[in-house]
Amino acid sequence: MNINSSYKLSNDQIQNYRDNGFVYLPGVCSIAEVNYYGDSIRNAVNDRIRIKELKPGSGDDYFLQTLNLRFDCPKVMDFVLSKRFGKIASELMGVDAVRIFHEQILFKEPKTPYTPWHQDLVYWPLDTKNALGMWMALCDVTVDMGPIKFAKGSHKNGLLQNLVISEESEKYLSGVVEKDGYEIVSIPMQAGDITFHNGWLIHGANENRSKKLREAMIVTFFEDGTKVIIDNEYRENDAKIYLDGCHNGDKPKSKLNPITWSKSW
Repeated sequence: MNINSSYKLSNDQIQNYRDNGFVYLPGVCSIAEVNYYGDSIRNAVNDRIRIKELKPGSGDDYFLQTLNLRFDCPKVMDFVLSKRFGKIASELMGVDAVRIFHEQILFKEPKTPYTPWHQDLVYWPLDTKNALGMWMALCDVTVDMGPIKFAKGSHKNGLLQNLVISEESEKYLSGVVEKDGYEIVSIPMQAGDITFHNGWLIHGANENRSKKLREAMIVTFFEDGTKVIIDNEYRENDAKIYLDGCHNGDKPKSKLNPITWSKSW
C-alpha cells in the first residue's frame, strides 16, 4: 500500500484553489487505501470511545471530534504524514515545503445539527495565509449526510471576527455571505475524494439528515517557515497543544509538526 505515491494536479485545479479558496479532488485515495487506513482510523476512534475520551450520542455537539490520532496508531501516522497529501498541499499553496499542524476526525452522527459557518485560522496560531485543511471522505457522503460547504472566494478577506464555531459565528458569517453575495458550494463526495480549503475560507456543513454516520478525516498543513501568532485565547490554547508550546514569533519545528513534503526531497 503506497500512500506516498503522487496525485497529479492540473493547472486548473491549482488555480481553482487560489481563486475560490477551495478545490475538490476526486479519487485521491483508492477504495483499497480507504478501507486499509479507514479501518485503522475507526479502530483508533473506538479505542478513545472505550476509554471515554469520546462520548458519542450526546447530541450536544456539531460532530464527534478527536485530534492527533496518529500518535495512537502507526498506520494512522503513515496516512497522516503521507507525501501524497503534503505534495498536494504544497502545490496548491505554491510553497516549497509544508508542515503538519494537526489532524482530526469529524464524524457527524445521524440527526446531528448543522455545523455553523466559521474560519479555521481563528483557532490556528499561524501568522500566514498559507495554511489549509484537507477534508477526506472515509465513506460516500450524500447531500443528506451534511457534506462540507464553502462560501466561494471568501478567504480573500482574511480574518473577519475572532469567532469560534457557534451560533454567534453562524449569525455573523451568514450576514457576511449574504451581504457580499458569496456563492455557497456543497459537494457530495465518494470515499477517497478530498477537498482542500484555505484556513480563512468561510465554511461549515448542513445537518446530517440521514441514518448514517458521516465519516471524514481532516489533516491541516502550513507553509514551512511560518511564525506563530498568539493574539487570542484559542490560538494560545492550540499553540500549547499542537505546536509543542511554541511562543509568539517562534517558527514551529518540533516533532509534532514535521515537514511532510519539500521540493528539496
